[in-house]
Amino acid sequence: MKRHRILGAVGIFFVITMLLVGTAMGEKYTVKLGDNLTKISKLTGYTIKQLVEMNEIKNPDHILIGQKIVFLNQEDFESARFWCEKRIKELPWGDLNYDFFVRAIEDIKNNHIRYSIDEYTGLHFSLILVFAKAWRVISEKRIV
Repeated sequence: MKRHRILGAVGIFFVITMLLVGTAMGEKYTVKLGDNLTKISKLTGYTIKQLVEMNEIKNPDHILIGQKIVFLNQEDFESARFWCEKRIKELPWGDLNYDFFVRAIEDIKNNHIRYSIDEYTGLHFSLILVFAKAWRVISEKRIV
């Protein structure tokens, strides 16, 4: 029963992820003439494999001029951590979502982020984008 609730909670996050990830921040690099993933990898600090996974690139040897390559920046990680900390304060201890956010903060602090569905541990990079976007939305509302 507990496992079903955990899977249900995670499922909800992935639905939210799919809805928001298109509007999430993330850093964007626009491919220019002469660029390749090796060069972009060196510029961003991400491996070619991570860039391929984050951007769902079918053929790493074929990227197009003008194509946007999205990757996480330090602000994304900080905003995601702030969002998780906010959620922890709002949830009762022992709540399944509480436990999820505690683990998420640990993954963010330890840079234990997964970029592929083939990896089984760590916080998926798309959730970083969603959490960062959620934090920015609340922060903007506070300022206004």
